[in-house]
Amino acid sequence: YQIIHELGEENSTTGTDLQGMQANPDLNYALGRDINASATQGWGPTLWADFDSYAEGYLTESDYTFNRGFKSFDKTNDFEGLGHEIFGPLTGNIFSSFSNGKLANLNIEISNEEKGLSREVLGMVANTISDVLVVNLKLDSKINAGTADINTDPVYLSGVGAIAYQANNSEVYFSEVKADISASSDLGGFFGSANDCLISNSFTSGSISGYITPNFSGGYSQESRFVGGVVGKAQSTKIINSYSLILPGELYVLDYYSTQYLSDGGASADIINSFSDYGRILGNADSNSSTTSSFSRIPFDDYEYANSSDAENGLEITDVSVFQTAGWDTDKIWHISDGEYPIFKWNVPLNDPPTDLNSTASLSIAENQPVGTIVGEFNATDPEGGA
Repeated sequence: YQIIHELGEENSTTGTDLQGMQANPDLNYALGRDINASATQGWGPTLWADFDSYAEGYLTESDYTFNRGFKSFDKTNDFEGLGHEIFGPLTGNIFSSFSNGKLANLNIEISNEEKGLSREVLGMVANTISDVLVVNLKLDSKINAGTADINTDPVYLSGVGAIAYQANNSEVYFSEVKADISASSDLGGFFGSANDCLISNSFTSGSISGYITPNFSGGYSQESRFVGGVVGKAQSTKIINSYSLILPGELYVLDYYSTQYLSDGGASADIINSFSDYGRILGNADSNSSTTSSFSRIPFDDYEYANSSDAENGLEITDVSVFQTAGWDTDKIWHISDGEYPIFKWNVPLNDPPTDLNSTASLSIAENQPVGTIVGEFNATDPEGGA
């Protein structure tokens, strides 16, 4: 492994820093320390390719200039985080594509809110991944897939996932994503689209807003469709022992968490021992798909229903008996308490011992004192708060 300690300069090709990996993308890389990527927020001022056709004398060049940020590249083989973090956040995404390797033990904070950047960033780690093993990834991502029309009104693109838009023949284990996504259709907390994938012991939280896409005649060319808390569209994919706490965002969502099927009836997507707080784990799957011992608290087909006063009529998924009856493994996988959502045992906060334990006075007492006599007072600090 080549050890990475620095972000590197803009357009670096050293092969020994984060940006410089592009010089030798087929090597195995590992982070040797946390990396502050905030400098990428000012990298690569870029003019939209179609600026001239939009300008027409009344738009300035700044209206169609955006910062490209980190220069992504095609990566193969491993990228090992060793428990370190890329923070700042990083602007853009790290890889154009990532294939035939492992992405593991990494925390990433990535943000894409630059207008125009959405033309190139469809996933916050990579646009596409193929034949990749993802293990212990913690991703905090914000992506606004909005471009602008001639009046600089937002036009949202389709096909966005927090990790990647398209995932093929890949597996995800023990990973968590906090996503803030604004786009049109084919949206997922992990992947916008997944083919021949497995997602296990993982979860998502945050918010996804699916917008109607307008056209220049004043109508709408596309409703927001196929939005899922974990995956937008899926074929031959399994989601096992996973959950989504993704919330719906803006009111412009139509057919949110759509139940419409893919045209290919030969594929299937299976959800096993999983749950969603709002809507569906999958936005779209084919007619051969199945769910086993899986639950959604509020099953709904559009945002208005989810916001209505009777939306609580879905299954109550904070009742331990519901999961015990379904045969969920509460010994090795799930921590479940009445009145709370299930969480993974590996995600239960540790109860750390108190620190700075001191007595307020000398601890001594005379002989022959009655039972209950106070010897002294101790003060300490509770790392979890409350003392």
